[in-house]
Amino acid sequence: MIKSHSSLFLPGHQGLQHPTCPPFFKTVELNLRVFQNFWDVLTKQCLAIPNGGMSDVSNGRFYFSVPPPPPPQPPPQPTDRNLRVLSQLCMQAATPMTSSRSAIMPVTTVTFPDEDSRSLGYKAYHTLINGRCNGSDSSQPRPVCLSFGHSVEGVLQKGPQCGFAALYMGARLWKMDSFSLDRLVNIGQQKGYTIQGELFSAYFMEDLAREFCYSQVVDTAKLCLNVIWECLLQGYLILVPYDSDKNYQPCLKRGHKAHWSLLTGCFIVLKHSCKPFLQNCFEQDLDEPSLFHTDIDEDHIDPEVRKNLVNNIEEIFVYTMQGKSRRPGIWSLRDLFASNQNLIQVSPVRNNETYVIPPNGIENELCGKIVLLRPK
Repeated sequence: MIKSHSSLFLPGHQGLQHPTCPPFFKTVELNLRVFQNFWDVLTKQCLAIPNGGMSDVSNGRFYFSVPPPPPPQPPPQPTDRNLRVLSQLCMQAATPMTSSRSAIMPVTTVTFPDEDSRSLGYKAYHTLINGRCNGSDSSQPRPVCLSFGHSVEGVLQKGPQCGFAALYMGARLWKMDSFSLDRLVNIGQQKGYTIQGELFSAYFMEDLAREFCYSQVVDTAKLCLNVIWECLLQGYLILVPYDSDKNYQPCLKRGHKAHWSLLTGCFIVLKHSCKPFLQNCFEQDLDEPSLFHTDIDEDHIDPEVRKNLVNNIEEIFVYTMQGKSRRPGIWSLRDLFASNQNLIQVSPVRNNETYVIPPNGIENELCGKIVLLRPK
């Protein structure tokens, strides 16, 4: 009986509809039809799965594979308007910053206690300008100066953490209370950028800064000095690696004394002839008529104001913070960039397994590089 009905097991066979078909085979037929429907639905669903689903059904077996996860999203790129127009600033600026000097001319590094930017500008004027004018021809007009910048609270580094300390000062200025110096160092260690707190790559710094702000590495060989004061006036902070000498001033040690500084503002020495222009555009100091102040302007720089400043600049100094002192200093921007562009070797004392040295060397990752920071 079973043998005579063996063909009834074929899917779609109509013989089981015969009214004399035994009940047993009707039950089998029903089960087979249920299975066939299940099989059809399952096949369609599996074949509909992109890059996965059912495979190898030729031998009567089937397997399921989970579709691979989508690729990770790339890190967000800076979208700030001023970051996007940086290249335009470079094109507008005047003579590119290069240094043919074999050594930096001696300059005075001035440090001041924590105070607001106007007090800082006043003391800078009397230290730099009055010091130069003493003993000179009194009939010569005194230069006029423009001062602006952020008032940044100093942070002392722990060990070789100068880069993290400088970055943390920016985080504190922008009220990023969820960050601490230790947390930033831990993030750097997790990313494999540092062991003890050292940072020998501007690109490492750029990535770490994106934890709380927009950041961008810029090659100083392609910049001129005017771009720096324009960025600082628009609210940027700028991280600059350089060789640190005694009193932390810039020097030329070929990278053996590499250190990080944070630029927070500018002190610009201008020709005396532009004083009427400054009186019309900026705030004159109450005690020193040749000193002018302005606030950080995050929106834009008026083209006419920019043109007049560029045409009358004699020298640019920058207000700086670094992790070995809580006090701000003021350095020649030209000398700082000359130091930045001589970072070609890691000191033999530091070039060992206790530090993370980038595979490309600091000549490609640190020399001539700065990192622009902008709050989100």
